[in-house]
Amino acid sequence: MVAKAQVVEPGDWSSLCLYGYAYNINGFIDAEYDFIANHNYLFTIEIRHARNIYGNPTLEYACGIAAQEIKVNNPVCRPLFYWNSNIVYADIYESITTALAENPSFVAFNEKFNYENADFPDWWVTVPQDQVNNTVLEGGFIDACKNVEAVWGADAMPILYNMLDALLEVPKINT
Repeated sequence: MVAKAQVVEPGDWSSLCLYGYAYNINGFIDAEYDFIANHNYLFTIEIRHARNIYGNPTLEYACGIAAQEIKVNNPVCRPLFYWNSNIVYADIYESITTALAENPSFVAFNEKFNYENADFPDWWVTVPQDQVNNTVLEGGFIDACKNVEAVWGADAMPILYNMLDALLEVPKINT
């Protein structure tokens, strides 16, 4: 269980609750789960986690398994799902592989999500929503938001903001 912050000497991080962000391609070992449980309030399970165990594309499954173990060791810790706003990781996410088989236009040039596709935003929001609603994951770490503007220009930002607002409608994310 994570202890409440206490007064410590300068340079002493022993009682500081950290935000963690990591993966292990072979899955976390007990010592890593122990460290996560005892040092993190928020913890993002990164995209390459456990790929040597479950293969690709299975991040959603691997992330859910890791989140369960984290919650067993520390019910207060809030495990987060990693989701990118810009880069398509079709070889890692089953949801992306499936979506692209049905709608390849979700991807534009250079393996970037296509913000010009009117159906893309609704689909993009469903992936982290499903993870939070159907696992013990308690939110999402949304990466590369600034890169959306660099790739698509300022006109894409209201689309992204609407997508992020839609994620906040999930009760577990908005607490």
